[in-house]
Amino acid sequence: MALDTAIFARMRANVLAAVKEDVEGTMSLAQERVPRDTETLHDSARTAVEGDTVYGSFGRDNDVNPRTGQPSNVYAELVEEDTQKHHPTGQSHFLRSAVDERRAGMLARIAAKAKV
Repeated sequence: MALDTAIFARMRANVLAAVKEDVEGTMSLAQERVPRDTETLHDSARTAVEGDTVYGSFGRDNDVNPRTGQPSNVYAELVEEDTQKHHPTGQSHFLRSAVDERRAGMLARIAAKAKV
């Protein structure tokens, strides 16, 4: 039996859209938790689709922290991983905690939205 290429293309598009939407939800939760000293790291959050890959990230080289002069991609990982630093707002592991919290329902959310 030949696979209907139109159905396959719609399914692929629906799955990518559903994954992107789920990643956006995770990034939104992470943005609520990111330390917000200058807003640079918070504002650097993005979600993108490249081919069959969907990703979310914090830190870009063209977003410069006005206080330190560093691009946000230089310190994004440091802020995420440094558990010794006290943040008046936000927390370390802001991205990891959002991913961990949303992981359990991820496949069900994607499957529900990816139907053809």
